[in-house]
Amino acid sequence: MNLLLKSLLLILVASAESYAASPCEIQGRLTMLTSKSSDALSLIDIQLLEKDNFDEFSKKISKECQLQNEFALAQNRFFTTPNITKLKSIYPNTQPSPEFISKNRALRFINIEAYTKAHKNKRKYHPDISFRQVPVSEIYQPRNRAAGSYQASQIVWDSWENGTQYLDSYVMQLKNLSTPAISHISLKLSHERFYHLALMIDNKNHDPSPGFYRATQPNTKKTSLGWKLQIRYNHHKYYLNKDSCFGPNRQADPEKMKLCKNLKAHKDFEQVKIFMEKNTFLRQLGLLPETKETDSEGKSLNWIARFENGNYYHVHPEMVPHHMEKWLGFFNNYYSVIASNYTLPSQYPLMTPLEFISFMQKWLISIHPFEDGNGRTSRLWQEALAKSFNMPFAVSANLQNDMFSSIKAYYLQYVKSTQLYIDTINQCINFYESNMNNPESEYQCRILKTYNNKGSKIE
Repeated sequence: MNLLLKSLLLILVASAESYAASPCEIQGRLTMLTSKSSDALSLIDIQLLEKDNFDEFSKKISKECQLQNEFALAQNRFFTTPNITKLKSIYPNTQPSPEFISKNRALRFINIEAYTKAHKNKRKYHPDISFRQVPVSEIYQPRNRAAGSYQASQIVWDSWENGTQYLDSYVMQLKNLSTPAISHISLKLSHERFYHLALMIDNKNHDPSPGFYRATQPNTKKTSLGWKLQIRYNHHKYYLNKDSCFGPNRQADPEKMKLCKNLKAHKDFEQVKIFMEKNTFLRQLGLLPETKETDSEGKSLNWIARFENGNYYHVHPEMVPHHMEKWLGFFNNYYSVIASNYTLPSQYPLMTPLEFISFMQKWLISIHPFEDGNGRTSRLWQEALAKSFNMPFAVSANLQNDMFSSIKAYYLQYVKSTQLYIDTINQCINFYESNMNNPESEYQCRILKTYNNKGSKIE
C-alpha cells in the first residue's frame, strides 16, 4: 500500500471516529428506509423498522429536525447581525454567541424564579434604569454563604464559568468514537472543575469533596435509609397557598384543613406513582442494580428513587458506585448507537437524541452521585451531548423540580424549553437590530463575556 493511500485511509478513519448523527441526518435515513422495498433492507434496517415505538420515534425525530433547522437559522442571523458582530471588534477577547445571551446563560445555573425575581428587582440607588436590575452573576448565592457578600456569589459564578470552559473538550471526547464517550474519571473531573475557585471562599465547608462520589468521599456517614431531601416546595405546591388551610386570624378551619390534607395525600400518591414508574422502567431495561442489601431499618436498597411520607430519598451512598456503573455503561452504549445513525444493534427501545439527552440528565440527577453540584454537572454533560448532535442546549425544566417529573413529561418539557431557547435568540436579535433601547429586553439579551472576563456584562 503506497503512502498516499495510507494517508487517505487514516483521514477516513479519523472522520468516522469524530462523527455523531444529528436529528436531520437521522430523519434522512428513516425516510430512505421507509421508501425501500423489504428485500433491499439489511437485517439492522429491518430490526430498526420493527421496533415497537418506531412510529412515535419517527414523529419525535421530525420535530427535533425542525428544531435543529430553526436553531441553525437563528445562529446564522445572530452571527450576521451588525450590532452583534460589532461587539467582537470592540472586545477582542469576547466571542459573542447565542449561548452567552444572559437569559440562556443564567438558566443553566439559576432557577427561573430566582432569575425572574432578580429581573424585577429595581436598584433605586443606580441612576441608569438599565442597571437597576440585579446582574446575573449576583443572583446565585453559595449554599452556606461562606463569605456572606457579593464576593461570595461572584466567585461561585466565576467558578461555575470555570467549569463550563472545558465544554468543547467534552464534546470532542464524545465525538471520538474510538474511545468511551465518558468515564468515571472524566465525570468526576468535570465535577471537580466547578469548585476550583469556590474553594477559595471556604476550603472546609463550602462545597465538600469535589470530584468524589458520596460513597467514597472522606468522612462519609452511613444513613439509615438513603440521602434524604425534604421536598422544598411542599408548602406552595402541595397546598393551595400559605393561608388556605386556615380561617380568619390563622385559626384552624376544619373544612380547609381536610381539603389540604386530601390534596397533599393526592400529590404524595402522584409522586409515589412517578417514582415507581421510574424504578420499574430502569429495572425492565436491566439498568437498576439488583441488591439484597437492606438498611438498618430492614428496608430494601433496590431502588433509584424513593418517596415516603412526603420525603424524597436519593440513592443510598453505598449504592452510588453500582448505579454509576449502570449509568456510564448505558451512556457509552446508546451514544454509540445514535452517533452511528442507528446502524448499530441495540436491545433498548428507540430514543431520539433529545430523549437520550434528557433521560441521561434526569437519571444522573436521580442517582445524585455527588454531595453537591449534581445539577450543574448533569447539565454540563447534557449540553455537551446536545452540541455533539448539532442541537441547541436548553435546560430541561425548573432546576428545583428536575427530579420530580416523569421521564415522558421531562422529555416533553425539554422539547418545549429548546423551542423557547431558540425563540429567545430571535427575540434578542430583534432587540439588537432595534438599536437596543429597551431596558427590559436589555436585561435578558445582554451578552455575557467568556470566563476569562469574569462573566460580566459587555459595557
